[in-house]
Amino acid sequence: MRQPVEEWLGAKVVSEGNGTAVLQMTVTEQHVNGSGYLHGGVIFSLADAALAHAAIIPRDGATLNAQIAFIAPSRPGEEITATATTSTSWGTNSLVDVTVRAGDTIIAAVRGHARLTSR
Repeated sequence: MRQPVEEWLGAKVVSEGNGTAVLQMTVTEQHVNGSGYLHGGVIFSLADAALAHAAIIPRDGATLNAQIAFIAPSRPGEEITATATTSTSWGTNSLVDVTVRAGDTIIAAVRGHARLTSR
């Protein structure tokens, strides 16, 4: 299941399953802040999309909270990869760790709490 935000980001799902997911996107000029670096909100959005593929999709759910550490900058033209791994699950809840890289360089680390919902 593709999320609309993935289209907006230009992201593609590389792999998903068994509590893991990998998403990639290429940084463009529309993704940068005033200093010309990849905007933190775009990094967070890619990481949150990867978290959803690891812990929620194809069911219904949401990210309840997440913390991000911005580690290094990224620039237009770079391909970034978000790798999400579910570290533990209980009931309808999961903790997911996401590492975002530009090549071999870690640019951000996220830990998020996801919960499945029912409609």
